[in-house]
Amino acid sequence: MKDVLVDVTKSIEKGKIPTETGHAFVDKALSWLSAGLRGEALDKLLIDGAQIEIERIHQSASILTNLGKYPPALGM
Repeated sequence: MKDVLVDVTKSIEKGKIPTETGHAFVDKALSWLSAGLRGEALDKLLIDGAQIEIERIHQSASILTNLGKYPPALGM
C-alpha cells in the first residue's frame, strides 16, 4: 500500500491524478479529487469513508471470531 500511495503522490506532483490503483478506497478518493473536491469537503468524505471501511473490517473479524467458536462443539 505504501508503494501505491508514493506512486499516486508522485503522479499528482506531476499534475496527473491517477484513475485506478487497484485499491477501492484510494480509487474512490482519487475520483473525488478528480471531481474537484478539495478542503473540508474532501476531508469529511475521506474520514467518513475510512470509518465505514474500519467498521466493515471489524464486522468481518467478528464473523470470523464467532465462526471459530463452533467447530470445537461439532468435534472438529
